[in-house]
Parts: sequence; C-alpha cells; structure tokens
Amino acid sequence: IYYRFAFYGAREKPIAVGPDIPLTVEADKAPQVTLLTPAAELEVDPGQKVTLKYEATDDYGLSGLSLVFRTPGAQQDTRVPLRREDGRKSRDTYTWDLGSLKVDAGDRITYFVEAQDNDAVEGPKKGVSRTHVLRIYSAAEHHRAALEKAEQLWGRMVDHLADRLEGPDRAKQKDAQAIAAAG
Repeated sequence: IYYRFAFYGAREKPIAVGPDIPLTVEADKAPQVTLLTPAAELEVDPGQKVTLKYEATDDYGLSGLSLVFRTPGAQQDTRVPLRREDGRKSRDTYTWDLGSLKVDAGDRITYFVEAQDNDAVEGPKKGVSRTHVLRIYSAAEHHRAALEKAEQLWGRMVDHLADRLEGPDRAKQKDAQAIAAAG
C-alpha cells in the first residue's frame, strides 16, 4: 500500500504530485514487563515490607500496571494497582506491606507484575514479568534444616573415626610405611 501528496490547481488539474510513499503496518505487541528486585525467591518475616522495583514498556503506550499475587489457600489472585508514567515506558518502585496479609510461617506467596497496553482497536494486551516467590520465615523449618545438617556432619565424623579405628596403626603387625601413608 502506498500514498502520495498531490496539489491541485483551479480546474482540478494536478500542479505537483509527490513520490509514492510506502505505508507500513506494524502489529501491536504485548507489553514487556521486568521485575528487577527482589531476587526470584526471598525469605521474609511476617509483617515485613518488601520493595519491588519494576519496569514496563510497550510499543504504543501503557494503560495500567498491577502487582498480582496469590497467598496459600486463596481461590483467586489479588491485584494491587501500581503507579505508572504516561507514555511507552514506566519504571518505578512499590513498597509492599505484608502486614495486612493473613499468612503463616512457611507459607509461599507467588507474585508478578502485569502491564496492560492501550490498544483500542483489538483490545488491551497484557504482558507479565517472571513469577517470583516470597517465603514466610519459619523457625521450625530452619530448625529442621539445621538438624539435617548436624546429622550429615555426625555421619561424616563417624566415618572418619571408623577409618581411624581400622587404620594400619591398629593392626597387630605394624608396618611403618602403611602407617605413614594412612597419616
């Protein structure tokens, strides 16, 4: 498809005609969203505040940004509107107060940032960031992990002790070279 400019005189006679200019149509793409901080998985205390840093871009402009999260046992996602800049790009931070959430120790909260573009022709398109996880601190879980680590260390100590008890220095016939090699 091409278009051109033409200037007409008094009797609809063309005075000047410009060159053909190609008309390029580009499909509207979904917004691109990135959750910059925190890391993909973060352990937090109940009631702690978490600062999220996000960035969203769209080829024609953004019409909305939301934090979308789900707590354990929830039937549906919860949406929190986020501030956005007018235009094609938005970059901001949001301080998420976890004190209002009803969560227990050891729970996992999954969340992501969702952007919506302003496509009025085919309808708004959505783009989402990677899904991240918040783990609520659990003293019992950490205690269990510490016990497992202690058991592993205990097993390694017993293995080393067994090697010592069965070494060449304990044999009835002592061999100086074998004892030196085992040392």
